Amino acid sequence: MSKRLEEIKDRWINDKVFWTGNIDYLIKQAERVKKLELELLYYKMATKSYVDIEQQNKRYLEALEFYANEENYLFDEKEYKVGLGVPESEITLDYGNKARKALER
Repeated sequence: MSKRLEEIKDRWINDKVFWTGNIDYLIKQAERVKKLELELLYYKMATKSYVDIEQQNKRYLEALEFYANEENYLFDEKEYKVGLGVPESEITLDYGNKARKALER
């Protein structure tokens, strides 16, 4: 039970002026408060999930933009023609690390 509800309950029970014997009203109000507190908890959980999904989407978008950028596939043709091995571009140097990093969080 919330602190505010406890204060109200104490006031009604301990103060003879406010005590009317209408306990049903107090019970209904307590149930309403409990329901609202539960709804608030669900809202907070949903908000946290939304923020987590937004951050995940941002990571995925950054990784996709890197792999979609054609400039990241460019390499020095001179090195390739001389036979110095696999041409080095941003993509070959990355070895999929950006994708794995985006997925692991």
